[in-house]
Order: sequence, then structure tokens, then C-alpha cells
Amino acid sequence: MIRVVAAKGLAVCEHRGLQFSIAWEMLEDPSRLREALAQSAPGLAHRLSLRVQGRQAEPPPPNGALSFPESGAYRLEDGGRAGLLLTWVFGARVYQALVQGPAGDLGLARQFHEGLSHPGVGDRPG
Repeated sequence: MIRVVAAKGLAVCEHRGLQFSIAWEMLEDPSRLREALAQSAPGLAHRLSLRVQGRQAEPPPPNGALSFPESGAYRLEDGGRAGLLLTWVFGARVYQALVQGPAGDLGLARQFHEGLSHPGVGDRPG
């Protein structure tokens, strides 16, 4: 019997005192995508000792992302630290793009999130 192990990945970099990261996980059971996406923001906030402060209207998920009500942008905070998290699904993968740093200093987060795309999907409409 061959068992396919869920594929995971993480890419992280720092710039101007902010940490930018993209994490993804391919689920073994695609029927659990919505459940995994719904747990994405609260789960990450808990692991980082932050709290979800609310859902943001912008930015939208990258071009080509599957449409789920659980996708979206979330503000995470705790004292002097803050983060802007964007969650979405592409294929059978759940993605998280997070920018974190000092509270109130997340101006680059929107640019980072708006610049995300999946290879081969095409450019965002201008």
C-alpha cells in the first residue's frame, strides 16, 4: 500500500524590520479544504501567540484562487506586534501569506499580498 504524505512548505524573509512568509499545505483529503481554511487564521494566531482582531476587506486572494467564504485577510495583534494574514486555496493546497512586525507598521503588507500570483494563471486585471 502506498500512502501519500501531505506536502508542506514555508518560505520566509525579512525586510525593513518586517517578516514576510508564505506557507502552504497540500491536503490528503481535498474534501477538508474548507475546514482547514476556516482553522487557518485562528490556528496560526495561536501558534504565534497573537489574536485574530478581525477580518479585513482587502486585499483579495491571488488570481486563480478557489472561491471559499473562509478565504480572506485577517489582522492579527498582541501588544506591540501585529500581522496581516491572507489565506486562500489553490488546487488542493491551503496557503497563508503573513506579514508581521511592529503594530501599525504594516504598510508593505498590502503590496506584498497584492503581488502574489500563481505561475501560469496570468496577471491580475488592471
